[in-house]
Amino acid sequence: MYIFFVHTRHFFSDVRCDLLQKSVQSRFTETHHKNFRNHVKKIFIFFLQLKKKEIKYNKDMDKNNFIEIDSVLVDPKIFTTPYLCDVEKYECKSMCCYRACIVPESEIKQVRRHLKGIESFLSKENRDVIKKNGFVARCEKQCPQGCEIHPDEARAVRRLFEESEEFKCFLIYEGACVFLYTNKQGLKYCAIHTYAMDKGMQWEAFKMKDCVQYPLSVYMKDGKNVLTIQDTPFLEHIPCMKDKTGEPMYKSLEKTITTLLGKGFNDKLQRYAQRLR
Repeated sequence: MYIFFVHTRHFFSDVRCDLLQKSVQSRFTETHHKNFRNHVKKIFIFFLQLKKKEIKYNKDMDKNNFIEIDSVLVDPKIFTTPYLCDVEKYECKSMCCYRACIVPESEIKQVRRHLKGIESFLSKENRDVIKKNGFVARCEKQCPQGCEIHPDEARAVRRLFEESEEFKCFLIYEGACVFLYTNKQGLKYCAIHTYAMDKGMQWEAFKMKDCVQYPLSVYMKDGKNVLTIQDTPFLEHIPCMKDKTGEPMYKSLEKTITTLLGKGFNDKLQRYAQRLR
């Protein structure tokens, strides 16, 4: 009997096992022990089944918060949350680029191949810094606090990296990404973005995924893709997130969604959104 209580104590957080044990030893005769064991066993099974149901319920509730479309779990908030990326409207000076982005080796190689063209949009100072230091840095080295990489962002970009590959970031220069430049109107833009548009490329496909997907997040969970909104407190001060305007995200970020999850998925997402109206 004593062994039974020792091995089941952690399942009964609300039961005073020590007192119950002493009570059993002092008040019960041997003839009662069998019946008592059966009774406690039934209680144990009941609580175990209850715990399993609770776990299943929590998982179901988690899934029910999302809508499954074409095997992708979609956060319903993208149908109701407005978003507009407009540097001129918000006069934000591309504030979201203050930390620079997380980049995998594949994207670093892509930038190197087009570096000369990208640099043509940068100031002499930025070009000199890149020539001297390169444009890639260890995130934790240039920002002792880890460059404020929030778990949401890390989860969203992890799929882009090889399993053993460490996070790297673009170099920060003068408090912003080294690829940020100021145009003749005094507006700050991304040179990589501008270069892609100037060359007639689809910028969503060419630009770094960490930048392209914001404020969305795509990651894997239980073998399924999840499409949701990044909950990154370090970027709450950005005007486009603080003063939300424009069409709902499923519409305003349609090209981004297509780039991240494919045209077939986006077509089904748009049809689903139409039925919600």
